[in-house]
Amino acid sequence: MPITLRLIDDYKSGFSEINADMTRVKKSLIPFGLVNMIAVVMACPHFIRDYLLADFGDKMTFIFSNVPGCKKPYTLNGLDSKK
Repeated sequence: MPITLRLIDDYKSGFSEINADMTRVKKSLIPFGLVNMIAVVMACPHFIRDYLLADFGDKMTFIFSNVPGCKKPYTLNGLDSKK
């Protein structure tokens, strides 16, 4: 679901700002439209559905952030984060 989350410096003021953002999302038509769009796509014939899902997946972006990564290297499943 396409939403924008703000980066907040101060926890006390940030809590109310993020809460206001989430309240706007709850009252938005975006979730309703997204659910119905998925229902329409899944009702399409097999070859159209595959094309639409592949096209949507090619355009998808997960996250943009200006927050720097972890400064201390970590190991996950035997792989170092700095390699």
